[in-house]
Amino acid sequence: MPFDQLSGMSNDALLVAYANGIPVGVAPVNVEGTTLLVSWKSLYEYGLDTDGYRDGDEIEIRLFSQEYGQEFRVMADFNVDTYGESPITIGSIHVLDELAVPAEFGLSQNYPNPFDVNSTITFNTVVSGNASLVMTDMLGNTVAPLFNGFVNKNNEQTIQLNVNELNLNTGTYFITLRMGERVETRQISVVR
Repeated sequence: MPFDQLSGMSNDALLVAYANGIPVGVAPVNVEGTTLLVSWKSLYEYGLDTDGYRDGDEIEIRLFSQEYGQEFRVMADFNVDTYGESPITIGSIHVLDELAVPAEFGLSQNYPNPFDVNSTITFNTVVSGNASLVMTDMLGNTVAPLFNGFVNKNNEQTIQLNVNELNLNTGTYFITLRMGERVETRQISVVR
């Protein structure tokens, strides 16, 4: 869907608050003024494992279109970054022309490529589990582990590559994403 069509879905759009991938609040969008989005807190402090955010969870907001049946990523500029920092979170949002939930497992090509100082690479997961992202040279020798850890399903991770931090020379390298049986590799070029 082209981004300019997002403006036409204001009558059915919902703002959804998430904590660790779990919805914790929802409200219809008010394009004429302020939208009040109330999020609920888990009762973990009372020994009950209920849905809801926990103090310190990162605030994530998405825009859901009932008409298109999809969620879109939202850039938020709030007075706080995590739940529980303040009794009221205020700020503004900007809806992006990107789906909030990755459609498939994948490793994007780094950008820019080739690069001389900094580059960015992104990977998506559709299931929860352990993932690793490793940079190797042309001979298959590990140059640097870029990520190794647990990821939630429908997650997107962005990794910043820096030539100086990784101590890279001019040449061709490979970045490989592994998650269970799934493997994807991208070739990158460094020009110094």
